[in-house]
Amino acid sequence: MMPPERRKSGRHRSSIDRLSNLPKNVINSILMRLPLQDALMTSILSKKWRYKWCSLPQLTLDDELWEETRALLSPSIKFTKILYQILTLHSGPLTKFTLSISALRKYLKINSLIYFLSRNDIQDLVLKFSEWNRYRLPPSFFACSQLRHLTLQNCVICPPPAFKGFDMLNSLNLCDVTISSKLLESLISCSPLLEKLVLKISDTADHLQINAPNLRSFDFTGCIKYISLRSVPLLSKLSLPHQKSIEESEKCDFDKFFQLLSALEHLYLANGSDQFLVTTAAEIPRRLSSPLNYLKRFNITLRGLADFFVALCLIQSSPYIQDIEMELLGDYCYMMPPTGREHCQGLPPDILSDLHDNVIDVILMFLPCKDAVRTSVLSRRWKYHWCRLARWKFDESLWSTQKDKLYPTVKFRKIVYQLLTHHEGPITKFKLDITYLQECPRIDNFIFFLSRKDIQHLVLHLPPRKDELYRLPSSIFICSQLRHLYSASSSIGL
Repeated sequence: MMPPERRKSGRHRSSIDRLSNLPKNVINSILMRLPLQDALMTSILSKKWRYKWCSLPQLTLDDELWEETRALLSPSIKFTKILYQILTLHSGPLTKFTLSISALRKYLKINSLIYFLSRNDIQDLVLKFSEWNRYRLPPSFFACSQLRHLTLQNCVICPPPAFKGFDMLNSLNLCDVTISSKLLESLISCSPLLEKLVLKISDTADHLQINAPNLRSFDFTGCIKYISLRSVPLLSKLSLPHQKSIEESEKCDFDKFFQLLSALEHLYLANGSDQFLVTTAAEIPRRLSSPLNYLKRFNITLRGLADFFVALCLIQSSPYIQDIEMELLGDYCYMMPPTGREHCQGLPPDILSDLHDNVIDVILMFLPCKDAVRTSVLSRRWKYHWCRLARWKFDESLWSTQKDKLYPTVKFRKIVYQLLTHHEGPITKFKLDITYLQECPRIDNFIFFLSRKDIQHLVLHLPPRKDELYRLPSSIFICSQLRHLYSASSSIGL
């Protein structure tokens, strides 16, 4: 049994309410991570906790509030009660507020909530309403002068004539809102600090001109006749994932559209020909008049032949591109045109051969080794393109016929001979993975060849042998640039 003195001191230590004595910012951080209903229930813990939630700078009202009581209480009644508590008890600034309740059909008291937020220095506001009943923003909403981040869904935006924009707004996300093109242009242009813009508009819009000197990211999904990026000198990320076809749409000048996007780094197009309303490959230039010198990532979804030439033009106009991703949708089969000079007028030139060397290298490296070498028969320009590839992979795809599989050693010797005699420049990555190869002819010579090509990544997956393992040659130890080495079914001797 514990001595009386120790028992007493133990009870004294356990009675100390350490949680209540935490700094205010720590308590707020804990409460903000709880669902609002649980944060409100902390008021019954003790007198000290009764009004702790009242000074929270961030509040979220979402569907979690209705999960347990939806069958007992209607959303409108419950919402009114919670709103009454917030309006009457909350003290201090409220910098972030989220309202997202799909079950709410009547918007009673929300105007009072917006007015309350406008007087509490709201900076980050998210309002999401039901698609069946769009909420019309009250005049007090446009008085939220401290707004920095704004997300609206299923709202009707109609600002008063005296509205001059949000001077502090940094990001704007509009989804399925009702707003005219003119008012949308005004909202964007009157937000001088706007850096991120997301528009998902289901209603058909007219011409939209965007003037945003600090805009860095623009993501658009919807139905619009014409988009003009007039003044966006800092725009680095542009995403046009999908655009529905519109009758009587205005045709966009393909080259002129990109002239104003000199800082672009990441471009995503769902179907380029639809975005710029071009129907034939002849309408697309070989290169843009102003190259995209900063473009590094390019994603495009190909739905037709015109999309392919859009991609080629943009790739050829981007000398420093690093990442290209193309997705082909549908099963397209194109009929070759009749031969003869009279039928060749209007056909696009050989754009593929005029691509930058680094772009051609990327294309060839994604092909199987055999197909990459076969491109040498396309034309004189392509005869030696494969000879400078920096990455190679010898695997079972080289043995396509049964004859090759019966005589793999002969085939391997021919391939190695071609590479040894024709390749130019460095080989940074090489992989050998052939199970049919029971003997390892000329591999010693080939590894010596790689040691002189600045090899950095080497994979040797040799077939197992019954008598002894393949012994790596001494030239493997002079591969001074080697960073990654994988060797299987082989031995190393110093």
